[in-house]
Amino acid sequence: MVWSVTVCIIGFALFSMGSITLPAIQWETAPPELRSRVDTTPLPHDWTWTQIILIDAGLVLTASYLTLSPIIQVLTKFTDEGIQQPGLLRNKIIHWQDIQKIYNTTTDNIEIRDSKTKVQLIPSLFVNPPALRKELHLRAPASAFSTIQQVSQKVKQHKRNHLGRMALGATSVSIFIFTFGQTVVSFAIGTLLLGYGIFEFEKWLKLDRHS
Repeated sequence: MVWSVTVCIIGFALFSMGSITLPAIQWETAPPELRSRVDTTPLPHDWTWTQIILIDAGLVLTASYLTLSPIIQVLTKFTDEGIQQPGLLRNKIIHWQDIQKIYNTTTDNIEIRDSKTKVQLIPSLFVNPPALRKELHLRAPASAFSTIQQVSQKVKQHKRNHLGRMALGATSVSIFIFTFGQTVVSFAIGTLLLGYGIFEFEKWLKLDRHS
């Protein structure tokens, strides 16, 4: 599944780059007497080379961002010695006995650390996520796992941050709509968003008081 999605994303990026770049290259490399047959303009569809380069770079960066993490997860290996994970410059290796801390074991972004190295695991990209978590509990030192109180505090902190982002985002959008909107509909939408932002802010305050 991961490889199929990765191939589709990379294929789409390459197709988009080709459809934008190849016509321009074809015109540039064509003999002058044949250019009129290729196109009537130096760069087809009024493109400039700056636009072409920026769009190609954007497609490469976007495809890399979307596919890098899944590929790293697929290539991660679990051995009797520890966890091996590919890195940009070199492979990361964490030995089971050297693990000092394991964070977010109940979420989809597990973080494992020793004194120098950090490895991140996304259980949903593995065939059997429960088996992955069980493997960690069996092999890693018990002292590496957070206590129930620490896990509870992490959950509260995550929820608090989420409520704060939602309140700030809704309020900011409502202010933007009030500033530039000129219709009754935009005013109504802005009012609803402002109300939602206030509601989320109140929940944030209550959670902060009971923390």
